[in-house]
Amino acid sequence: MDGKFTCKARLVAGGHVTDPPSAITYSSVVSRDSVRIALTIASLNDLDLFACDVESAYLCADCLEKVWRVAGSEFGSDKGKVLLIVHALYGLKSSGAAWRAMLAKVLSEEMHFVPTEANPDVYIRQASKANRELYYEMLLVYVDDILAVSEVAEELVGVIGSKFKLKKSSVGRPSRYLGGGIEQIQTDNGRIIWSANCIEYVRSAIEIVKKDLSSDPIPLHRRGDGKRPFPSSYRPELDTSPELEDISKYQQYIGVLRWACELGRIDILTELGFDPVRPDDVVSPLDGALISKVDWAEFYPDAEEQMPRRMPTPHGAAVLTRAYVDANHAGNLANRRSHTGILIYINNSPVLWYSKRQNTVETLSFGIEFVALRIAVEMVEALRYKLRCFGIPLDGPTEVLCDNKSVVTNSSVPASTLNKGHNAICYHRVHEAQACGMIKVLWIKGKYNLADLFSKTTIAGDTRWNFVNQIFYKSDSVDED
Repeated sequence: MDGKFTCKARLVAGGHVTDPPSAITYSSVVSRDSVRIALTIASLNDLDLFACDVESAYLCADCLEKVWRVAGSEFGSDKGKVLLIVHALYGLKSSGAAWRAMLAKVLSEEMHFVPTEANPDVYIRQASKANRELYYEMLLVYVDDILAVSEVAEELVGVIGSKFKLKKSSVGRPSRYLGGGIEQIQTDNGRIIWSANCIEYVRSAIEIVKKDLSSDPIPLHRRGDGKRPFPSSYRPELDTSPELEDISKYQQYIGVLRWACELGRIDILTELGFDPVRPDDVVSPLDGALISKVDWAEFYPDAEEQMPRRMPTPHGAAVLTRAYVDANHAGNLANRRSHTGILIYINNSPVLWYSKRQNTVETLSFGIEFVALRIAVEMVEALRYKLRCFGIPLDGPTEVLCDNKSVVTNSSVPASTLNKGHNAICYHRVHEAQACGMIKVLWIKGKYNLADLFSKTTIAGDTRWNFVNQIFYKSDSVDED
């Protein structure tokens, strides 16, 4: 998580020899999209960020299991005695859940924070700014890493420090969180905002992959002069290259790149989604696909919504949500399955992205676009639910932008009937969402649809660069024509 792939060894208890019930072993963590939402809200409401890391966090909690051991010679005069483990030692299966339960109790009972319904590892508490404007303070918890979002975030971390011992080096305005970089930047209009990046992570990943592949006969180079992550003629599903001897190494490379996508490098998300269809179809990296993805990253571094009864009253600045949707018809040459691409914004910040093969084969683009639209509706519904649970006001329905006019008409005009019965589930799901005011399906020209970047691998040159530039650096309004 330090961005440098540092490995750490720790002597822990042998939790593999115990068999506790699953009810006391599960421990959730804050999701990455919740972190992106928090950064957006902090920028929108002029809030501060402060982070901390609890030292030896598990040992603060009581052990949930009945575990004992016979003391060895390292215990001196106590050698041979039966010792009962009372603290949640690292290595025990239940230790993570024990620490999470204890932290939740402290935050709820002593600091009066409430876990949100949508993500129980995001805690909120109503507060007021110096100008008496109401808003919600937030605490985001990833095991022992805590991120405070508040006008007085430093004071919140100070209170946490009075209850737990914190690592001194971790206390302060964050420069990293969950492996990605965080920094304050000033926009052209003088506004100070919080920005997340993965530049250091990607740079370290490139160095590791280059070092491991340095002995390969094919040197690393940018295919197509950086026009696309891998050659336009390359199709992973049709690859006939010999299988790797060390399959785990290839899988490790893919895992590194997928985590980079989670941190924000979404311009290679589609290419990763188009990798071999079956898990055992791992092919040699010498075909250039993996290498080209790494080179690309180096080349460009830088009905009514049902709400729970405990839903908080919205406070703070309202946000706009917008979704781009696209699908690539029969893009997989092996089985003719289509590929869905979705990009969802909060104001001008991308917070959710999706690139995945569809499960069915459709004869027309109408069907695959409706499947993609249904997936987008479900993602939008989950996002709006999460924003409501965080106490964030929503400004109107979510604009869902699609470049297929037939789909827009069929999903928007009540008198428009569906003539293809097998698309009925997707059709009625989208109709329901639009009828209840959750979304508004709109048409957009294909050349402006940012979701094209997540459904097609053929986008290159100026078109690709314009999309990447718009996603990463700015989000200009779409022309009305």
